[in-house]
Amino acid sequence: MKKACTENRMTFTTQWGGFVGTCKSVVVSNENLDTILLEGKFANWNEVKNNIEFYSLSSQRPQINTRLKMMGYPGDPERNGEFSVSDGCWISDNRPATWTDFSASEQERLTVATELAKIQAQPPNPLAQAIRKSYVAFHNCSVYGGNSGGPIMIENSDVVLGLPSAYYPKLYRPLASNLSSQMSSMSDFVSINRKKLDALRVMTVTPYANQVVLAPYVMLPSSDGKTYCFRRSDGASASPADPQYCQ
Repeated sequence: MKKACTENRMTFTTQWGGFVGTCKSVVVSNENLDTILLEGKFANWNEVKNNIEFYSLSSQRPQINTRLKMMGYPGDPERNGEFSVSDGCWISDNRPATWTDFSASEQERLTVATELAKIQAQPPNPLAQAIRKSYVAFHNCSVYGGNSGGPIMIENSDVVLGLPSAYYPKLYRPLASNLSSQMSSMSDFVSINRKKLDALRVMTVTPYANQVVLAPYVMLPSSDGKTYCFRRSDGASASPADPQYCQ
């Protein structure tokens, strides 16, 4: 990813407005969580930032019954990679799957597949083994190939709760209908990379707390009667910050 970014082989197209930008840098990455944060650059940034939506990352793990909205570009025949939204779904469970969650026929299928993998001497996938140790939650949003990387958000909010994931202990996706699909929790990524995210002024929130964490920047009236962007901790008596931080 870093090589592709520095060689200008990566471009971004915004969902709203169709603005095209390039990758500026890989700012935070975590292979164990299969998550990476890229910084993009747009020649017409002032226009772009007024025509796109900005999201916040959840610093809390998903809770059962949280209503969800998932966005992405599923590759099933009906959607063919077009932008799609799944809503009316929710977190159904927030625990690891266990053997008893599967029916006898499902257990048999998993056992056969495991033995076949041993016979074929397939090497384990170290990335998948690391990812399966991270926190996951089960949800019942409709997930198709191509949804990977698209945000799973708390319904009617700008909070990203997690990302679609097909990883599962023993490297198998659950077959049991009561468990549905998996999502990796954004909270792990936020917790591990908290200092870097704060330094980059990436918005994180605690959606299940009584009060959402305030944005680090805010528009405030100054002594000259005009309103400027200030760092919240400094107050309006300090020098104004870059206006883009208040957008």
